[in-house]
Amino acid sequence: TDNSFYTEIGSDMIGMTIIKCTTLLAILRSNKIKSLDLLKLDCEGAEFEILMSSTKTTLDKVKEIRMEYHDIDKQKNIAKLKKFLKAKGFVASEHRLSKNPRIGYAQFIKK
Repeated sequence: TDNSFYTEIGSDMIGMTIIKCTTLLAILRSNKIKSLDLLKLDCEGAEFEILMSSTKTTLDKVKEIRMEYHDIDKQKNIAKLKKFLKAKGFVASEHRLSKNPRIGYAQFIKK
């Protein structure tokens, strides 16, 4: 999409930037965070890797997630993320943007 690290299918990549990444678990551990009231994500398409690579033990520390999402493809989309987080004990609500139905806002609250 226009505001994502991911390119549209069939488009050419203009360049590549290597970015050092971390995990949600590493951030919680390095900051000695045992419980997180609100996790806010606006990471331009990387929300799927961040959340779906997190274990249930890590996500159990999070009470609520609010995020912007970008439907990328059949594996990285809000429907898959809602199913994944439901299995981890979250209830979801979402709002798609009318001008671009592949982008929206979602809220997940721990049951």
